[in-house]
Amino acid sequence: MSIPATGLSELALVVEGRTKILVPPASLQSTVATKRDPVFFNSAAEFNRDISVIAYSSFLSNPNVGFYNSKNNRKHQGNEVVMADSLCGTGARGLRIAVEAMGIDKIYFNDANPLAVEIAKKSSAINQVKDKCLFSVNDVCKFLLNGTAQGNDIPATASRQINNEEKSSNKNNSKQRFTIVDLDPFGSPANYIDCVMRSVQNGGLVSVTATDTAVLCGKYPDVCLRKYYGMSLSNPYSNELALRLLMSLMALTSSRLGIGIRPLFAHTNMHYVRIYVQAVLSSKMANSVFDNIGYIQHCFRCGNRTASSLNNRSEVCGQCSSSIKTAGWLWIGKIYDKDFVREMLARTYLLKPNVAKHKSADQDIEMTPSKEYSSEETKEISQNAEREQAKEKRACKKLNTVQRLLSKCIDEYDDIPFYFTSDEIASRLNIGPPSLEAIIDNLSKAGFRTSPTGLNSTGFKTAGKINEIMTFFSG
Repeated sequence: MSIPATGLSELALVVEGRTKILVPPASLQSTVATKRDPVFFNSAAEFNRDISVIAYSSFLSNPNVGFYNSKNNRKHQGNEVVMADSLCGTGARGLRIAVEAMGIDKIYFNDANPLAVEIAKKSSAINQVKDKCLFSVNDVCKFLLNGTAQGNDIPATASRQINNEEKSSNKNNSKQRFTIVDLDPFGSPANYIDCVMRSVQNGGLVSVTATDTAVLCGKYPDVCLRKYYGMSLSNPYSNELALRLLMSLMALTSSRLGIGIRPLFAHTNMHYVRIYVQAVLSSKMANSVFDNIGYIQHCFRCGNRTASSLNNRSEVCGQCSSSIKTAGWLWIGKIYDKDFVREMLARTYLLKPNVAKHKSADQDIEMTPSKEYSSEETKEISQNAEREQAKEKRACKKLNTVQRLLSKCIDEYDDIPFYFTSDEIASRLNIGPPSLEAIIDNLSKAGFRTSPTGLNSTGFKTAGKINEIMTFFSG
């Protein structure tokens, strides 16, 4: 389906979950969005947005976790629950939250590209959620620091100035911070973290994506040090280091503002890392930030790895006495709130599409014998049924993937800030890798805390050292 749009010859209509999203056709030609695209849309980030739907709903719905577990919230103060999609692009994430999530009253869509905001507006109308959506064309930090005192419908034109009538009406708006702030930039989020943490309510949720994985995963360690205040390191678990480097940056930036962060959930994919944290205005939490900041040290000779605090970093490997490489500063504390993740798992039903059951072409024909179908009509009926069946199958597969991930995270020993992979250990032993279940069972029986990890399908976390792992690896 193509729809005319100002500044674009046409728009394509894609469906994610239960949401219709208008996007530039060119953005569908690649699995990775680029700055050359007229409007930012990343089709490969659908899974990322799936997680957001259930994470935000979980945060707002359960009195024992998330927003309602803080002192400064709607339950006590009567404030609206407001989300900021601060770099919205085509508005894909905010639209899905508006249509599919629970408990959010208003969503602000902001982007520096006026064409992107115009497309997001069109999509909000198609999904019949325009009444709860507000739009802004502005720099990220200017938008965030202005809070909810924004024009009700800022024109998405080449000019980024609000007209005088809107400016006048804004004087009567009371500025409030956002309940949820979502930041999903093209590349590094480092430049915006300060503004994000200043714009969220006490007890609110911040979710941040970083797509500069080459920097975070060790290809450019000096750039990582400059942007994230920690050295990155390329190794078999570099995606976890990337996640913890981003978490560390958020914690350190927040502490300077007297804010503590409480990690709720985190996940990674090949092109991004994503974290969810609760912001808590607390000098005590801010002062203790370095309790969770430290280093990961890796020996490339024997494969051993250890976590160390800021004061006990070693220069040599404790197993083979070789020199070791260091990553950090980074977050070495827990990255999941297990009650929150259980709540997310309970709410995965939100990802089920409302797909009607379609009969086969033969059934349809049989039920209406007076109707004679041409061969073309019969073919079209059959193709429609096949498309709907494929859609249901894809939705079920996606739902199962999310559920498996969350189940692993619930079981994961996330206080261990690194993991091993079955292939890595099997290669050192010159054997074929056993199943992950067998590895975990062998190490657990030998007395080591061992669990799967949601960060790698063949990964496992264990308190055992490398020599102990190799001894009990295959039973």
